Amino acid sequence: PCCNGIRSLIGLAGTTPDRQGVCRCLVATAKSITGIKGELVSGLPRACNVRLPYPIGPNVDCNRIH
Repeated sequence: PCCNGIRSLIGLAGTTPDRQGVCRCLVATAKSITGIKGELVSGLPRACNVRLPYPIGPNVDCNRIH
């Protein structure tokens, strides 16, 4: 399920504003989940064999994504 979700996000984020919006959603979600293991979350794209154009985690600056 996680890998399919990541693939769907990549497909939806075709423009810079879209990528920044997805990033903000991921950051907000990461911050809202207690006990989340950042190293596991940040490794999801690699584990799913997909390239995400930005890192996943609670401390990502989404304004720097293009």
